[in-house]
Amino acid sequence: MTVKLRYKEPDGKVSKLMEVPVSDRDLPLQSTSANFRFASSVAAFGMLLRNSSFKQQSSFKMVNSLASNALGPDTEGYRKEFVQLVQKATALAKKPTGSKRIRPLRKKKNPICQPKINLFMQALQLSIPEPCHENWQ
Repeated sequence: MTVKLRYKEPDGKVSKLMEVPVSDRDLPLQSTSANFRFASSVAAFGMLLRNSSFKQQSSFKMVNSLASNALGPDTEGYRKEFVQLVQKATALAKKPTGSKRIRPLRKKKNPICQPKINLFMQALQLSIPEPCHENWQ
């Protein structure tokens, strides 16, 4: 497999193509590095939040387990903070609001900001940007 990447210098006008051949070493997940496992958990979490069709069998429980077991040397505490974020999102996804459950955010063509994102951000103790981003409901 070849990974192709295009990039532009900050003051450049023409993009440059970089091609890197990548080989599959067919390693079991537990034999990979802590960095690889942690990055995989972050990618899976993003797919869950966006309700991606590529998420396959991913779950919040799987993301939490994978990230927790791949903390490695976390001198700044960012990995532990990510695990806490996943735990909050897991609890929020299970929390019923009336008869509906909170679902992952989805893009729409002409969306209007809904209170759902505010509720999600408050539950995760994040600040809500003003004005609210238009592309999410």
